[in-house]
Amino acid sequence: MPYPTQKFYYLTASLKGEAKGVISNLQITNENFSVAWKLVTQRYNNQRLISMIHAKNLCCLPGVKKSDASLLSQLINRV
Repeated sequence: MPYPTQKFYYLTASLKGEAKGVISNLQITNENFSVAWKLVTQRYNNQRLISMIHAKNLCCLPGVKKSDASLLSQLINRV
């Protein structure tokens, strides 16, 4: 099982932009992994907001004609 410092390295490598900035001032230590994880999940683990955004994006997908395979392929990729 990986050590907390290994998990912290993996977490920082996985995040980008604003999410990475949330934990950028924390030193990579065993103790700070749980602090970093809590900060990230508190900010970004809002299931209701995530569901609303997914529903909005699904409702805004463009229509596709039956005979246009490339548009159908693009729609599948977006979904």
